[in-house]
Amino acid sequence: MATPPTPGGFDSDYQAVLDYATTQGYTKPSVAQQTIQNQLVVDMKAAGIAWSDLSLFYVMATDGSSEYAGINWADPNNFELTQVGSPTFITDEGFQGNGSSMALNTGFTPSTDWGTSTDVSMGGWADLDNATGTIIGSFDTERTHLIHKWTDGNTYVSLGGNASGTGVETQTDGLWTVENNSSGDNILKVNNSTIDTVGVGATGFSTVPLSIIARRRGGGAYDGWGSSKYQMAFYGTRNVAQNIYSSINTYMTSI
Repeated sequence: MATPPTPGGFDSDYQAVLDYATTQGYTKPSVAQQTIQNQLVVDMKAAGIAWSDLSLFYVMATDGSSEYAGINWADPNNFELTQVGSPTFITDEGFQGNGSSMALNTGFTPSTDWGTSTDVSMGGWADLDNATGTIIGSFDTERTHLIHKWTDGNTYVSLGGNASGTGVETQTDGLWTVENNSSGDNILKVNNSTIDTVGVGATGFSTVPLSIIARRRGGGAYDGWGSSKYQMAFYGTRNVAQNIYSSINTYMTSI
């Protein structure tokens, strides 16, 4: 059942984002963009995504402030982004790294904050510059990452397993997702088209919090630094990856 609108006309889950921004003193998006963002939430739900399917959902492409861009729409009171090395915030284009020292930490640890369920997907929207970088990910003895380009030119994905890799992929702008199927295989999609299926086995999830732009490792180190523009990121059930493309594509072309 769809979430009823608030008295002000917005979906209650989106209104919760605005309310949180108000309490924190963040600059909210323009009135026009608030309408577009609310429609994004409405469209996602109409596509079959329950808000409970999401653990993380960051809409970083906004004309609100950089602090507003770090709010976790899935749960505004938890897992707000923290900046490492001050990534450049560009209005309506998200955060851009420098390829060497900038990242966004989610504070979300897959092994504990998600658990063991293999009904899982993650991904994000990025304007890529053909350089290295990480859509979202972390790594210790288990890998939970979507690296659009590594230093060897390959794309690497791992979700719920320890194996990783897909080979060289075209650095296409837009939505990159990886979902774990019932066999423990990872399905990489770009703009809703399947690119590769990687057999990783369902062995576990990273015990290190996920980050965006770069991949966080145990001990607080990073690798997989990016210099592209990162505009949205999510973590949730596989239903999200399977049904989010049309809604987020509409949003990105509307701002």
